[in-house]
Amino acid sequence: MNENNIVISATDKRSLDKMQIALAIKNSTYGEELQCDLLTNEVINSCSDCNLNLICEGLEMVAQDYLEETTELVNSFSFQ
Repeated sequence: MNENNIVISATDKRSLDKMQIALAIKNSTYGEELQCDLLTNEVINSCSDCNLNLICEGLEMVAQDYLEETTELVNSFSFQ
């Protein structure tokens, strides 16, 4: 069962929670992954069929940029 907390709706004029979006992207860099319910639920057959593809590609780039900017080698060890 899917429980989505990020609501995309203009009818009741609610705003999207940037923190939830940012945390989802951040968490995807810690072993979790970003996924698409449209693909999972077979609503679409491929990303090329989706008009949200540009946004999804951007999210992947943001996640990669976050990982690169926040990952730092603190120390290295040698067990010789």
